[in-house]
Amino acid sequence: MNTTNKEVTCPISQSPGVLLRQKHPNELFDSYERIDKIKLSQKIKNKYFKEEIGEYYSVHSDLRWYHPCELGDSDFYEELSLNSNYYNFETWDKLKTLQMLKGYPDKSFIDVGCGEGWLVKKAMEIGLNITGVDINEKAINSAKLTGLPLFFPDDSALKEKTFDILVTLQTLEHVSEPRNWLANLMSTYKPKEIIIAVPAHDTMLGRTNEPLCWPPHHFTLWSERSIRVLAKQLDLNVLSVEYEPNTWGRFNNTLNREGRRNLNGTIHFPKGRKGKILFRICQLLKINWACRSHTLLAHLRTKDHA
Repeated sequence: MNTTNKEVTCPISQSPGVLLRQKHPNELFDSYERIDKIKLSQKIKNKYFKEEIGEYYSVHSDLRWYHPCELGDSDFYEELSLNSNYYNFETWDKLKTLQMLKGYPDKSFIDVGCGEGWLVKKAMEIGLNITGVDINEKAINSAKLTGLPLFFPDDSALKEKTFDILVTLQTLEHVSEPRNWLANLMSTYKPKEIIIAVPAHDTMLGRTNEPLCWPPHHFTLWSERSIRVLAKQLDLNVLSVEYEPNTWGRFNNTLNREGRRNLNGTIHFPKGRKGKILFRICQLLKINWACRSHTLLAHLRTKDHA
């Protein structure tokens, strides 16, 4: 496919998009149940799965995004939350971020897109000064009952309050204007440093048919280069970038979930010991989709505090 469309531009570089692949709405809707065992209602299908969606790529920024894109409202996420596999609290990016926060015992933190507040709770248990922000009404109301400091973005308790470090995990990919969204957070909370986790396409994930990467769930798929492009635009220094490591167990499970023995553009992997050995060889050759699983974690600093 790989055709350039000047009318579909990259949300962070405004460069023309190269069409990589397309999905029919029925194909995308059905893959929720086939791959993720998530059964969505006909009401959700009628609202969000109405037209063919294209996956686009920018040569300039290395970002992938989707067009046309209608992102899900609370009704979509309410149905996702009914699936026990959707929310996974102790994910790699949360555990890594918690370890990073331990190195700043005297700093203040704000976790934007905190969900039900797992990171906030764990950080508070070790004495850190942290606040959570989310738009999930159920999560915020539940937090009030447990005493967690979780708030809606427009809560008066946050007015003119600033924080040393901004944390936003698995949230940037859900917004339609990622550059403006992050710039607004920087202007509002005035952090000295930022910790971001996003799903990355130069990983195993980028080779899958995972429907949650597509609208109405996600709008963008990132890479180290696209994060660096975004950081440069916002006058941020990149302190570190780390990818979630892959394992044969996770890779083999992904093959089983997709009902095939290869991912997009990969070789065929036999079941059992032969497949595991072949996977290990791919890791020794430092092939991205064998070494990297799903997420990219970036640590950024404003140049005023370099």
